[in-house]
This record gives sequence, structure tokens and C-alpha cells, in this order.
Amino acid sequence: MDFTEITGFRVRPVVVPLRRPLRTASGEIPASPLLLIDVTTEGRVTGNSYVFAYTESALPAMVAIAAELEHDLIGRSASPEARLDRLHARFRLLGLPGLLGMVISGVEMALWDALGKRLGAGVASLLGGEPVAVPAYDSFGMVNPAKDAEQLRRSVEAGFRGVKIKLGYPDVEDDLDVVRWARKVVGANTELMVDYNQSLRTQEAERRIERLRDLDVAWIEEPIAAEDLAGHSRLRRLAGGKLQSGENWWFPSGFQTAPARGCERLGDARPGEGRRLHRLAGSCAASRDRLHSREQPYARRGQCSRARRDAHAALARISRYRRTGSAEPAPSC
Repeated sequence: MDFTEITGFRVRPVVVPLRRPLRTASGEIPASPLLLIDVTTEGRVTGNSYVFAYTESALPAMVAIAAELEHDLIGRSASPEARLDRLHARFRLLGLPGLLGMVISGVEMALWDALGKRLGAGVASLLGGEPVAVPAYDSFGMVNPAKDAEQLRRSVEAGFRGVKIKLGYPDVEDDLDVVRWARKVVGANTELMVDYNQSLRTQEAERRIERLRDLDVAWIEEPIAAEDLAGHSRLRRLAGGKLQSGENWWFPSGFQTAPARGCERLGDARPGEGRRLHRLAGSCAASRDRLHSREQPYARRGQCSRARRDAHAALARISRYRRTGSAEPAPSC
């Protein structure tokens, strides 16, 4: 396949207001800090992507990193794999985990998006798959039974097949009470998932997972620190395989070296390496592990270029709203 050259590269930091701030046991996220990435190729075809930065304070550093990458992009082939290999080689000694890897992953996704637009095909097709409907769940923070029942009901009425809530209250009994309450609200036919956001120590996680086993939760997400792989392995057995992890496992190699061998969920842009991640999805399927992708439908079936473009345009409007104070409403996130 002949690749065009990269002719333009632009990044923009934006902070998207959240109508529903995300409260977790590890802290509250009142807004969504994003790095918007545009890569333009010959023929004025522009690929778009975005990276979720978690905290607004990370955005200036990510912009600086992106500026440093520009000379590795302009005038070079728009091949996603060629550019990724080049950047891997350049930063071999430094290593990619961290903000550098997040920005590089965003660049790679934008290159795939540009290629799909140029060929008039979704990236799913470029990776050998096909666009299909996938189940989606709605995600909440730590919910308040006195205030949030109607929002959970609306999610179910909107067609979501699952709802996820955050746990990690000071007392395990509070966790259990919230799960029982949420189950009554969403009903028996909706999957209910829980997420601790890495807030527990292993011993406490064992105690809470044991109590949750009889409450019909679809999965228990990241109860302990992501780097505690031995702890994850023990907890996965205790949870009967219903353990989700992976948001802080970097790139496909991070999943391949994890002894828990979960392949459960990929978070944000950090996994990167589209074609290699596609192969990892096949490996997970062969071993009957479940792979979930959050935020950007990228790993298993590939990107949806039109949806990404529409989201990018919406975020650009929000950026103008932030800078100018114009009366453009922010979407519900």
C-alpha cells in the first residue's frame, strides 16, 4: 500500500465541562481534560484523535511532548506502523509508559483515522474486521441513592445493557448497600459492574470481593494498584474470573507479561499499537479471555472514523466555548 506524506500536525488542549462530575474513591474528576490531535496528509486528508489526560495539569506537558514529535512526522510517510516503529526506536532508552506513550498512541490513532478516510473505509476493515454493533454500558461515579435513581433508570431506558458504578466507601457495608440499591433500580436484566479505581489494599480487596460474590455483579474493576500483578492473580481466582484490569497496563506488551492474563479492559489511548493490539484481541479470544475497550472503539473492531470526526468537532466547539464564553452548551459526558 502506498502511503502519502504527512503535511501538517496540530494539537490542542481542551477541558470539557462534565454535566455529571465523576466521583471515585481515588478522587473527583470535575471536567474532562483532553488533547485533540490532527494529522494532515497529502490531499488535505486529516486524521483526528483525542487523548484523555485525567488531570488538566498534565496538558501543558503533553503539548510540549507533541511539539517535540513534529519533526519525526512532517514530510514522512503517513504509515501508522512505520511512524510507531520510528518513535519506538527513538525513545527506546527513555521508555514509552507515561505521558510520552499517551501522546504517541494518540498520533498513531490519528494516522489510522487519516488512512481510513483516504481509502473511504473504516479502520475496522483496514485491520481485517468489519463494523458491527457492540454492547455498551453507561458509567457512573460514586452514586447517591437519594439523588441518582432517575439517572440510572434513564440509562436503562436509553437501551444500555449494563451500568457501572464506583465503590470504595469507608465501610464495606456501604459498598454492599449501594450495590443492592443499584440492582433494584436497574433491574435483573441489566448487567451491573463495580469499579474501585485501584483504591484498596490487597487484604481489604479480598474481604470486599468475598462479600460481593453473592450480589450478582458482572465484574469487579481494578480493586488494587494496577502494578500489583500477583495481587490481581489472587483476586481473580477469588472473584471467579470476574476481575477487570488493564487501564494502567501499557501497550500490548503490558498485557502479555501480566501473570493474571486478564486481557479484560483497555483504557483510554494508552494501549496504542493498533495492528498489534488487534492481534492481541485475537489472542484473548483464543484463550477465552474477554477484551473490553473504553472511550474509543479501537481495539477489537477498529475505529469508527465518522464517529471520531463528529466527536472531535464537538470537542472543538467546546474548546471555543471555554475560550470565548459563547453560549454553546456542552454535551453530557
